[in-house]
Amino acid sequence: MDKDLMTSILRFLKFHPGSSRKDISEGIASTVSDATLKRAIANGIVNNYIASSGKARATEYSLTAQACVMMTYDIDTYFSKEVDEREVQ
Repeated sequence: MDKDLMTSILRFLKFHPGSSRKDISEGIASTVSDATLKRAIANGIVNNYIASSGKARATEYSLTAQACVMMTYDIDTYFSKEVDEREVQ
């Protein structure tokens, strides 16, 4: 599985919980096929990084608590914000 794709998906879901697969596809601005995106999301679910709710077209995806703890931070982005705007876990 493409690590960059999974990272993009997880970062998107961090700021947009409850997103559909279409939202994720548009949000990560990647040129991957729908099938590849489906496989990446399924892999994230199997590895307990992504939680899904709903069925068929109403399926929504969010990060699990494990994914929130395991995600790496972009230090430059973190320190580019004012102290009060920084998001800390």
